Amino acid sequence: MYSQRNRELHKAIHNDYYAKVISCLDEGPKRERKKVLDQADGNGATPLTRAAYGGHNRIVAALLDRGAKIDEVNYEGSSPLIVACDNNKCETVELLLARGANIDFKTRVRYQNGFTPLLVACRHGHVDIVRLLLENGANINLGNYCTPLQCACRHENVEVVEFLLDREARTYSPDTLVAACYGGSVAVVRCLLARGVSITFRSREVAQTKPEIKALLDAAAQPRKRNLSHWINRIHLHVVGPRGDHQGSARHRILNCQHLARHLLSFLPHPPFRTKMRRRFRDSDADDTDSDEEDNFLVRFPPGPEAFFSAR
Repeated sequence: MYSQRNRELHKAIHNDYYAKVISCLDEGPKRERKKVLDQADGNGATPLTRAAYGGHNRIVAALLDRGAKIDEVNYEGSSPLIVACDNNKCETVELLLARGANIDFKTRVRYQNGFTPLLVACRHGHVDIVRLLLENGANINLGNYCTPLQCACRHENVEVVEFLLDREARTYSPDTLVAACYGGSVAVVRCLLARGVSITFRSREVAQTKPEIKALLDAAAQPRKRNLSHWINRIHLHVVGPRGDHQGSARHRILNCQHLARHLLSFLPHPPFRTKMRRRFRDSDADDTDSDEEDNFLVRFPPGPEAFFSAR
């Protein structure tokens, strides 16, 4: 399947043997020379992707001058530009862009579908290549499953994160801070919070196993939001009844739910709506035969420790 010329060409490219590459490309029948120009080797690499992998710019230029397809993919579905970005070959990236490579090319394989050159550079923290791609018009927010900013956050590349934020990368997605929490870099999380990225319930949930990040999120949250998050995270503690009498437990759950609802309503921003909801609860309580039943029951069986009801 693979000719002797194909094997010699790939070996010469791997060893950066320029004279041998030119010999394989220019000598012999035209049909054979044209055939090996974009033919992959046994490992699935094309001549151009192999040259880009090694940063052999003279060979890259020679292949392109003879008609090699600039966006021909290897076995991973990656173009030569993506391979050069992956291996931090800045001069090769510049050469390929000057020759017309697709700057927003997406990989087309199942396990890394949708990776662009910018995503690959952000994943590995290659700041110079990120800068070069953006200067040449790369889409700063393009990605199938994550944006370049989220990718840099996930892989703890704080320098790339700061650079993308300076270039006004999109930050309103809730997954941005979640990706940073998964990555576990305190510096990245602090950088995002300093730029005004919102703290979400999902980011708090991910940070539960990372004490430093959890403390950072708690310190950055507004006091009322900290209190609200405290209540929501402990709802299950307030809706369970005391052990023993099942009828008492059921009644206790109802009272606890109403008690919890009153506290949560205090966080609503519109007083008229809050007043209306409180009136509704008050009216429903008036239907009971004994108006003091709820208060007496809550005294006997408090919904939880007093610390749970205090603002934190």
